[in-house]
Amino acid sequence: MPTDEIQFNGKEITVAGQTWTVAYPVADAKIVDGRVVLIYGRSSGPSWRQFQNLHACDLDGNALWTAEHPTNTTADFYVQFIEGDQLSVLNFASYVCQIEPETGKLKQAIFTK
Repeated sequence: MPTDEIQFNGKEITVAGQTWTVAYPVADAKIVDGRVVLIYGRSSGPSWRQFQNLHACDLDGNALWTAEHPTNTTADFYVQFIEGDQLSVLNFASYVCQIEPETGKLKQAIFTK
């Protein structure tokens, strides 16, 4: 399997023949700059605090970072990747967020509502 192909089912991720398990079921995943970026499903996270559900790991499954959010509200979480951009994601609070692939830092957040 080439390193740009990724498969996921529940908490299990497979990239380039390597398979590992993550903390929560995966809603979406993509490879950006040699990093596996995961969006965990909202229903699997905590409801009493903000769900830090955008994570990156290396191709061996080692955790690299957890992305920043544009707000500090309890109900905030990431929803989906935006196609065509390197690492842009939509969050529940209606922000389009550009994330730095190397660090998980929020580069830009545009409110779209």
